[in-house]
Amino acid sequence: MSSPVYAPNAVTLFNSSVNGFEDFGAGPVSSGLVDLSASTDVLLAVTVPAGALSGTGPSLTVQLDGIDPAGNPILAMVKTPAITGAGTYTMSGGLHSSALVLPARGQVTVALGGAGAAATGIQITVTGR
Repeated sequence: MSSPVYAPNAVTLFNSSVNGFEDFGAGPVSSGLVDLSASTDVLLAVTVPAGALSGTGPSLTVQLDGIDPAGNPILAMVKTPAITGAGTYTMSGGLHSSALVLPARGQVTVALGGAGAAATGIQITVTGR
């Protein structure tokens, strides 16, 4: 990675539609790496369209995990509560909102529970500044 320069303007670090990370079955699944190196704060936004969750008792959680320099995960730095219906859900984390120092890299992890649960068309965005 290059030596980043802090920029106070918000930048999209991860977008699920660009990364093909929109449809999920039961269990956890993680995205590829997200570059957090130029950010001190992040906003995790999850939009669940009407009818996107199916099955019996579907429950979706989305979290931003960090990756330490040795490649080990730092689980759930920023995490949504259990999502059971349509709507937009946001969580923030970082130096100014939760005294969290972000690592240089992270990943988005989605976990879906419920009998026969499926989620389609979920939009996930990580914005950093």
